[in-house]
Amino acid sequence: MKKTFLKAAGILFFVAIYTAAFSQKQNVYFLKNDGKQVSTKDSADYVRILSEPDSGSVLYNVKDYYLNGKPRFVGKSAQVDPLVLDGSSIMFYPSGKRKEMATYNQGRKVDDVYNYFPNGKPYSHINYFLSRISIVMASGAPVDPMPPYFVACNDSTGKSLTVNGSGHFIVYDDDMINIREEGPVESGRKNGEWKGITLDSNRITYTEKYSGGVLVSGTSVDKFGIKYRYTHQHEPAAQIKQDASLFQAISLHRKQPSRVSQGLLTFWVNTDGSISNIAITAKLDDASRLDILKAVNSKKWNPARFYGVPIPYHIMLPISSKNGEPLD
Repeated sequence: MKKTFLKAAGILFFVAIYTAAFSQKQNVYFLKNDGKQVSTKDSADYVRILSEPDSGSVLYNVKDYYLNGKPRFVGKSAQVDPLVLDGSSIMFYPSGKRKEMATYNQGRKVDDVYNYFPNGKPYSHINYFLSRISIVMASGAPVDPMPPYFVACNDSTGKSLTVNGSGHFIVYDDDMINIREEGPVESGRKNGEWKGITLDSNRITYTEKYSGGVLVSGTSVDKFGIKYRYTHQHEPAAQIKQDASLFQAISLHRKQPSRVSQGLLTFWVNTDGSISNIAITAKLDDASRLDILKAVNSKKWNPARFYGVPIPYHIMLPISSKNGEPLD
């Protein structure tokens, strides 16, 4: 009887949502946990309700719900697609208990962020610095933001592991079940030896040495037992000998008609540095197309690396007009 009642309550809840959506200029999305949109509620992990900004605000209201009708996320976004979270937000577990309280600025977490265990007990307090993030985003340079300040960490019983920025800090996966990494912190920064594992198909185990929050060196082992060394956790694919030939090729020259459809160059850099699956989506003349293909294939590439391990890397580059403007 209880199960039947809960199911009926959930159906009534979503009927109410759809009725409100049609009357209040809201959009309803069915989403999987990885963010992929699906066509029906039965295929979804949660439902997103996106509504127009409140009076006096320019931020859209974002409300996510579990299929049982309980809230999953409540926050605001500066745009509809993709979301750029801004302002205060709160996440919930399926039970309805708090999972995270955070503040966003231009899609990044800033200031104090509080996380909780599924049993409701406080887990962590981390501070992210707004000023450094703003500088990085304004400059456009690929510089890592200032490392977060680890204020506090507890275990699930409430025992303190990190107090006032010093102690042992444990980082869990999103479900708060598996440990992703752990290590000592001093003055709020990673310091000394940290150990972890990437909880994905790569299953990379790693040991890293930190000084004042800065990664000094790392050693990793992939799922095949091969060992790697690195000084950056994430390295994008790049041409071994970089020059301007590729960017000159995707900036259309005088042979190209002045008005064409939107253009995009995509390809994969494989783990051995080879190129595959080159695709050009634009109405280009033969000379321009050949110039682009030659520029991609004529240079050797270093593969992208994840904790030192080579990984496939997808590159997407806009094909622009002669003056640098995107194609119509």
